[in-house]
Amino acid sequence: MIIKITNPNEWYKIDSSCVVRDDDWTQLRQLILERDNFTCQYCGDKDGPFEADHVMPKSRGGTDDESNLLCACRTCNRSKKDRTPEEWFESMRWQNG
Repeated sequence: MIIKITNPNEWYKIDSSCVVRDDDWTQLRQLILERDNFTCQYCGDKDGPFEADHVMPKSRGGTDDESNLLCACRTCNRSKKDRTPEEWFESMRWQNG
């Protein structure tokens, strides 16, 4: 087991249960969308289509753990790309003047 520390005030354990096989991704995605009531956690959209977004992108060390996933509409998720929500919001602030 590995303990990953990304912030001294927050830590979580990573083990083989945090790795999602492709055949499990569909079930995990459905679980996340249901948990979040099929509502985009960024803009509040309830119409979709929806995707399971990695809050901390996998490319930056994020995991497939439920605590790192949330329901996002396709527009928000594709706009966010590989940024954290804070970075994404900041980039939108600069774009909108």
